[in-house]
Amino acid sequence: MDNGIILPADCLGFYSIPLDDGCILTEAWLNEHSDFRRPVRPYLYVTIFKTGFDHGILVYKVIVERDTPAQLVYMIVKDEKLLVTCNAGTNESFLSRHAYFALHRGMNYHHQNDFSRYNWFDFFEKGKKKSKYLDVICDRQGLDINLKKKYHNFWRRGNKLFCFKEGEELSERQLPVEPYPNKPDPVDNEVLGYFITAPIWGNYCEHIPILVPYIGQLNKGGKDIRTYTRMLGPDDVDGPLWTERQWVLNIICFHMADIAWLAEQKVWCNKISSEAEEIASRRAQIFTLWHEVWPYLATMLFIKFYGSTDRGLLRGKPNKRNVDRAVLSDQSPKICFKLRDCKQYYELLMFVKVGKRVFTPSKFSGIFFVRSDNEPDKYYLWDSIQDVRLAAFFGIYNYGFLVLRCHFNGVFASFIERLSVQYEFL
Repeated sequence: MDNGIILPADCLGFYSIPLDDGCILTEAWLNEHSDFRRPVRPYLYVTIFKTGFDHGILVYKVIVERDTPAQLVYMIVKDEKLLVTCNAGTNESFLSRHAYFALHRGMNYHHQNDFSRYNWFDFFEKGKKKSKYLDVICDRQGLDINLKKKYHNFWRRGNKLFCFKEGEELSERQLPVEPYPNKPDPVDNEVLGYFITAPIWGNYCEHIPILVPYIGQLNKGGKDIRTYTRMLGPDDVDGPLWTERQWVLNIICFHMADIAWLAEQKVWCNKISSEAEEIASRRAQIFTLWHEVWPYLATMLFIKFYGSTDRGLLRGKPNKRNVDRAVLSDQSPKICFKLRDCKQYYELLMFVKVGKRVFTPSKFSGIFFVRSDNEPDKYYLWDSIQDVRLAAFFGIYNYGFLVLRCHFNGVFASFIERLSVQYEFL
């Protein structure tokens, strides 16, 4: 075979099985390739365990029935296919019983076997048993394969790339408005402010950021909030503290909450593909509302960040420990990239450009906003829903990933070309 790997002489050839999404083998698809089945009778003795991952080849030792010799099953994940062979009769057109049992062993509750954790064949140099990119540990506790710290976040063939959608690149940014009076007019030392709510743990939460109005009491200097009294809800349709602008903002806040609640319920209660478009549509609606209110908020006082992992907690008396300072900017953040050639691989990094300043986004920005680690209390609002989705995609890879040179051509090269059309490369 290629890559300098020589299998035992009694292995006849590789049986090829295409994988769903580049790495998923379903039980139904496996059964299409073999007439063997795991018998219902409980007394058939089958023992299967992993013995190694040398040269990027996953090796199983399989024993079927007692007092029979163990057979070795070899598997390679490459180019969105699973190549399987063994020393028990598997060839290009036949999958042996031992190979079938080894493939069936990893099926989960959903009758699927995910081979993405073994998709490292191209990371082994020709003729070399170990990879300079990977730490492989195979012992009694199992097989662990991890990238070395120096080579974090590799993109591999079979991994999904960002999907561009027509119309999403259009900017949503509104024109600036007249500044709001800097001096509030409190009633009984109380003022109306607004919380930017977002998950405490960054983007890895289904809670959609919304704007929540609150009532707070001023400190002695009258420049900041001393006590946060309560958050307002739809029942608080009017109040003595509200100006006409605040009344409009509050109505938009309550509308945001209604949309977010329906979207989050579908995420938690019915995680199926048919709901994905509706959830994405509701997030886009909320993002449009953020653009509607942002010019007003950027000129107002008492705008705070409120960290929460559950929208149901956004009621009653705020927890002061979850409140943080927030400064809203009316500047437009632009996504830009840098592609570096590192000989054996490429490195693609995402940055944000605001004016002449370039920085790496903070992973705690929130899905609609971007912040830097140097100025964590300064919030910028993305221009378009495409920017929101693209930043979330790169956030999975900590805003940068590596690509082997042999993986660059094809799908990834087309992705880079598409990025260069709409975004700046430094």
